[in-house]
Amino acid sequence: MGFVPERTQYRLTFTDTKYADLQVTMTGMSVGEYLDTLEVAGNVLDSKALEVASQAGDMARVIALFGEIRDQAMGVYETFAKHLVAWNVDDAEGAHVPETLDGIRTQDQLFIRDVMQAWRTGIASVDTPLGQPLSDGDMSQELSLPMEISSPNLES
Repeated sequence: MGFVPERTQYRLTFTDTKYADLQVTMTGMSVGEYLDTLEVAGNVLDSKALEVASQAGDMARVIALFGEIRDQAMGVYETFAKHLVAWNVDDAEGAHVPETLDGIRTQDQLFIRDVMQAWRTGIASVDTPLGQPLSDGDMSQELSLPMEISSPNLES
């Protein structure tokens, strides 16, 4: 029997940000999943294609482009949900928000975007040294990610 590598777990902490009390544990992505999310991040909105379709009055193409965007974004959220192990997020009534796609769908889009960005940044930039295993044998990487959360661009 060959070697089966375990997925790395990342504990995201958001020190010195508005999310300072947030704790998130994620598993790592496969190389394919990571490349897929990079591809989507680079192609989320093809504004030139939308502009051309809009100016030509090609509403079918505009609708198709938005459908593609939605499908790609949904794939990214599904990948995020698949790797979300635990978080300490509660809803306004104090109930725990489940670590599922349905739970993620109840959250503010910018909040989830920020958590996803921290996760991708951690996966892409943190060396995973061959250190001492934790007491249960699992390898874990804790990420303390100071983040500057930018306000949405309100200019139009």
